[in-house]
Amino acid sequence: MELTIFTPTYNRAHLLPRLYESLLQQTRTDFVWLVVDDGSTDATAQLISGWVNDNEIKIEYIYQSNGGKHRAHNNAVLHCKTTWLLCVDSDDYLKPTAVADMYHLCSIAAPNFFLSGIAAPREMSLQNIVKPAEGEELTLYELYARGFVGETSLLFKTKIVRQYLFPEINGEKFVTEAVVYDQLDRHYKLLWTDKSWVVCAYQEDGYTRNANKLYLENPIGWALFFNQRQNVVIDRKEQIVMGAKYICFSWLGHQENIFVKSKNKWNTLISLPLAIYYYLFRY
Repeated sequence: MELTIFTPTYNRAHLLPRLYESLLQQTRTDFVWLVVDDGSTDATAQLISGWVNDNEIKIEYIYQSNGGKHRAHNNAVLHCKTTWLLCVDSDDYLKPTAVADMYHLCSIAAPNFFLSGIAAPREMSLQNIVKPAEGEELTLYELYARGFVGETSLLFKTKIVRQYLFPEINGEKFVTEAVVYDQLDRHYKLLWTDKSWVVCAYQEDGYTRNANKLYLENPIGWALFFNQRQNVVIDRKEQIVMGAKYICFSWLGHQENIFVKSKNKWNTLISLPLAIYYYLFRY
């Protein structure tokens, strides 16, 4: 088997059966389903154990203390034994030909050393009129800079993504995925396909619907991201916003030596007035 489908989950026993059924319905079943349980207290463990015993598909299960999706991702990447790795959330499910479609594209992307993987729109994004041409090679940042709106599914070469693990910060349980994706963009591109593999349905308790809470509970992780983003964005005004947010969230996280740690010291310096406004009135 060359493909691992990785699912991070936390107290989603009520949603996992839909994803599992979609995996059973695949036209190709030569893949590993790797479930990383982020400290669930519901019936997740018993549910997965039953499916392992059913032996319908190959399932691997890892339990970790509750630490957030980024730690589950690191765990999956380090554990993965296959060439390719795709993250499918517990509130998502796959179209029946998804695995077959992925294998076809893997055969195209595998020999290209400049590609870290393959990007596809999730079902909710299919109506977006700003999309690259089928087979185009581009970074994730370039995709969104063009005006693409929505979510993507990212199928990575395991040996590459293993070099870009998420930082794990004591006391914080969230780091935005863009921290890793921006680093990958510096060195690699993605092969774009216009055909979706995954259908997603966000839950009320999901990360996307709780953005403000994520900001306040994970300031150091956000400061790290905004610091890095100063040198990613091109627009001058956006650079200043990134610099201001880097300072603001560093203050919120009680970080020291902010200017010493800055990835763009001049931009951080001129962003200071806006950072004061953010700290006093926004966050």
